[in-house]
Amino acid sequence: SGKFSYKEVIPDGEKKTNNSGSSFGDEYNNGDIIGVAVDFDNRQIYFSLNGTFQDSGDPTSGATGTGSAHNFSSAYYYMAVYAYQDENSWEMNFGNPPHSISSGNADANGYGNFEYAVPSGYYALCTKNLAKYG
Repeated sequence: SGKFSYKEVIPDGEKKTNNSGSSFGDEYNNGDIIGVAVDFDNRQIYFSLNGTFQDSGDPTSGATGTGSAHNFSSAYYYMAVYAYQDENSWEMNFGNPPHSISSGNADANGYGNFEYAVPSGYYALCTKNLAKYG
């Protein structure tokens, strides 16, 4: 319906909404692992850096949204995107990593293979979890 909101977390530890920046967390560097936990029930999104959620984020905080990077509206459609730059490469892991990892953490249903622990109540993006949780 023509609504658009630009939101991002950037490498220098800030988050931006419609080009307005504010402090959010630590600076990201080469080799860091950025985790994303999305709570669609409470419309919150959380980012972790090497297993530590930024801005004292607590993905299990429910409606309070402690440390959520963004509160999103149900009136919008959302999609995950990333920009490619020649000097950088990105790998995304939704539970089936394209690379080897050293620890191997699954969600509570036993699905997925992640470097860091999956927060309680969060699940890998896979057909079995989608069939169960939508």
